[in-house]
Amino acid sequence: MKTIPVLFSLLALILGGFFCSGCAHTYAVREFKPPARALTGTEGIYIIVPKDYSGEKGSGELAASTLATLFSRYAARARKSVELTTVEQHLANARKDGFEFAVEGKIIRWDEEATEWSGAGDKLEMSISLLRVENGEVVSTTQLSGKSKWLTFGGDRVEHLLEQIGGKWVDALYGRGEFGVGGKDKL
Repeated sequence: MKTIPVLFSLLALILGGFFCSGCAHTYAVREFKPPARALTGTEGIYIIVPKDYSGEKGSGELAASTLATLFSRYAARARKSVELTTVEQHLANARKDGFEFAVEGKIIRWDEEATEWSGAGDKLEMSISLLRVENGEVVSTTQLSGKSKWLTFGGDRVEHLLEQIGGKWVDALYGRGEFGVGGKDKL
């Protein structure tokens, strides 16, 4: 008779652990070159809208909007580009408009999944560089990735992954947080 409550308790414990293991997003930083010195916040940041990931229309605009929001927490001004063109042309536009730095991103993976129905998590992988506008010098670069938890009830989006891990990179650029190569951090 006592074995049934014990079995139910054990089953509840196992299922609880199983469900809780899917309750955290995971992030990894595969590459990070920090700037020689931290940004001060007086600089203007020009965000280059990256090319959309294959099959994910609007992903470049979402990535740029997310990065612009992250930089606007510290930068004197942050603005997205309005056209898709070459990096050289973007740097010329940024110089003309008085920006000191440009952010160039490349979307390597942007998978928006219906996680709440499929159990497949959203996935993000990007390389992002901070360029000095005057000469195109790479000041900082990172390659980061994120995967959403598989147990969601809707509302998770790929740009939320970028907001978390990209936010840590931006914080580090301004000397306001730890960021470095490593993997599988849970937030």
